[in-house]
Amino acid sequence: MRVQLFKTLPASAGPDIGLGYLATALRRAGHLVRIDDVDYDESRGVHRSVAERVSDFEADWVGAKVFDH
Repeated sequence: MRVQLFKTLPASAGPDIGLGYLATALRRAGHLVRIDDVDYDESRGVHRSVAERVSDFEADWVGAKVFDH
């Protein structure tokens, strides 16, 4: 299974340990996993950017770690 995970914090925040643990467990179970940052692009919008990446990767499952401050 192809699993795509998205990190919603800025790339400058560094790697996300929680998503890393999840990705490791999924990979050990035999899944193909990719972790991407959600970058907001004024001209294309965040939703289109995420949808394009999911489509390009042909993900079966998509997850996002979301923070609310």
